[in-house]
Amino acid sequence: MAHTMPEDLWRDFPKTATEFETRFSTEADAVRPKHLQAYLDELAFRHNRRKTNGIDRIAARVIEQLVVREPSPMRRIIDEPTRCRWFTSAQHPVPT
Repeated sequence: MAHTMPEDLWRDFPKTATEFETRFSTEADAVRPKHLQAYLDELAFRHNRRKTNGIDRIAARVIEQLVVREPSPMRRIIDEPTRCRWFTSAQHPVPT
């Protein structure tokens, strides 16, 4: 029995294959075998989110930063005026 693929996948396949081939062929020398899986994961992540709206992209960036950065105590956030403009303290009022 022949394996059939959904029509929507076939419709997107040439574009996807071309995008992948173009990007991978220009950066192939920079990708080492031990980094290949991470590189392919990044390509898949970007490809799967290319049609998302702005809110989804913002949410993805927030989640990414939460995972990458160390936790910040609320007092440090409040006391550093360059980090957060929504909270104020007596020491650092937000300019109006």
